[in-house]
Amino acid sequence: MAMRERILKDGAIPAKYKILVGMVTDAITAHPAGVTALANDARAAGASEAEITEAVEVGYLYGGTAALVMGVHALTIADRRLAGQLPRLRSGRFRNLQ
Repeated sequence: MAMRERILKDGAIPAKYKILVGMVTDAITAHPAGVTALANDARAAGASEAEITEAVEVGYLYGGTAALVMGVHALTIADRRLAGQLPRLRSGRFRNLQ
């Protein structure tokens, strides 16, 4: 864990951005539990919901629709935009989305 802690601490790149990079990587490589965990870690490191949402958009840009679906795991249900879209997504081909 010493290496992880050393790499993820604030440096030239703030810790929250390093964690968001990891979150986007997990979204692109289809690891929903990692996306959720890293989004929560990013929040704890000071990332705003706007920063997390924008990171999900970056994942979508580089990973396509699959990364966007995984990125939904980063967003809080309290987010009205997400809450409004979940029923539509669940009714179609994304019905396994939780």
